[in-house]
Amino acid sequence: MSLSDPNIHNTVTIHKEEEASRIMTDAIDREKNRNKLVTCIDLLNPANHPPGNIVTGRISPASVTVDDSAPSSMFDDTGVMCLTK
Repeated sequence: MSLSDPNIHNTVTIHKEEEASRIMTDAIDREKNRNKLVTCIDLLNPANHPPGNIVTGRISPASVTVDDSAPSSMFDDTGVMCLTK
């Protein structure tokens, strides 16, 4: 049997990505991803973020402030690197 034999008809003309089973599983995967994204917060829209910790859902009391807990820059006003506040 040679490659030029005209009686050969079992050639594969479809890529595995185009098979019906692959298309169906891809559609299921895309739907699962859509459902997961609906439950996630939109990181680009902070106005819709829930109050408190996004992992635990706990809200800290008003007495807790973090504004002064770390320097806003690693350099002071003169350009010298600060290692402590």
